[in-house]
Amino acid sequence: MTSPNTKRAVRVCYLCKVRKKACDKELPRCGYCIRRGLDCFYDDRIPATSGDIGQANAQGILTVAKRPTTLGEAVYLQVCHILRSTGRSILEISEQFFESFHHQFPIVSAIRFYENAVEAQCGSPPACFSILILAICLITLRPPEGVDVTIGPKDVYLTAKALFAQVQAVTHASTALLQAGILISTFEFASGLSEAAYVSIGICARMSQILGLNGVENRRDGAPSYSKSAIILLEERNIWWAVMILERVIISEVPGAKPITEYPGPETVLPSDLPSEQRSRSEWNDVIVLETPRLYELYARDIGSLGRLAQAVYFMDQILRVVNLQDDLASKLPELTRLDEELRIVLALLMDQNYCARGVGCQAIGTSFRSLFLLHEYILAQTGPEELDASVMEQKQISDAALNNAATMIADIARARLEEKKKYLDTIPLCFVYLSNVAIKHVQNSHCNLTGGFLESLAPLLELEYAFKSRWNI
Repeated sequence: MTSPNTKRAVRVCYLCKVRKKACDKELPRCGYCIRRGLDCFYDDRIPATSGDIGQANAQGILTVAKRPTTLGEAVYLQVCHILRSTGRSILEISEQFFESFHHQFPIVSAIRFYENAVEAQCGSPPACFSILILAICLITLRPPEGVDVTIGPKDVYLTAKALFAQVQAVTHASTALLQAGILISTFEFASGLSEAAYVSIGICARMSQILGLNGVENRRDGAPSYSKSAIILLEERNIWWAVMILERVIISEVPGAKPITEYPGPETVLPSDLPSEQRSRSEWNDVIVLETPRLYELYARDIGSLGRLAQAVYFMDQILRVVNLQDDLASKLPELTRLDEELRIVLALLMDQNYCARGVGCQAIGTSFRSLFLLHEYILAQTGPEELDASVMEQKQISDAALNNAATMIADIARARLEEKKKYLDTIPLCFVYLSNVAIKHVQNSHCNLTGGFLESLAPLLELEYAFKSRWNI
């Protein structure tokens, strides 16, 4: 209990502010920072970096006071300059990230990020953490209205790529650098730069193997009490899953591309949601001791967005494997038919559980539709002597009808999402532009008349595609 004579700060400390939690304001350090062995700084006492390198302005952005002497200092100053140019602070971009994109791809632990951010205020952070900050800035870049900015999305992207390459060349692989690479690759893919995304995710795959993350997917999270290692385990598992998922989603749009990673089997433990804000020890215990569902458990409850996406991409991986076989179409049909049936079950499950409306399963739904198009477009594109086979001809008619139906459903979903596009803009599937393009192309080629007329049926797709491109600065 605090003594009445104890001196208290006027404002909450920096860490409690970014955690959005109560602070006891005790001096010289608050109770939370004491319990976790962290340096405690109050708003009016936050330093810039060690060695009096610079001074922080009101937004926590550095202004250079002298020449940096280490790579970490140099990169941190560049990143802070970019943030100032975009009109945002580290606090603002992190809040936006954990409130939006994080729910779709939970690869960064909020508790670890904020603790590292506070430690960075005591001195220049490692270069890899500064790159992660810049990648988060890139992935959330939506300059607020009425704010004069001096740098655009393309400038931030090119700078992020250059600094990432520089740091990767002179430092060891690290979790923060890997997380930054995943975010950069995600931005590239969503922005339509599929080939650049393929190169970036390949680097991430190699880095994951160097860090040994390819061995964490089957380890259970059953720690009996609060443990920082358990939090790291959840984060590392999600990172490895994100690499495998993104690699397949990306190569589906790059002809001839092959994956570096091997997709796990049905018994593999799924990724878990990571809280978007810090939790108490008891709350973390609840997260850690839960038995995480496995890949094959389609009907399991409490599967988050990344877990559902992992299940959807499993079928995409299987489809890519079959279509790349050297066998003829007739010999592939039995397995393709099986995959088609299972994929429809997954789609029906996601749609029935109203995942799309809640924004939880949108990535999985979009990926499942993309997989359907991959499968049936492959069947329709095959020509040769096997076309004389009655079963092949019948399957082609089924595939044409399946894609007509899929295009109709995608247009209907787009129409429903237009009303809430501002609220759930970050839940629009990363593959949406690619999916929209193949759906429109199929409609145009087959001349099918969707409900409400040809042009009217395409309007929602085109309008939502425009909103998506605006979001990702295409």
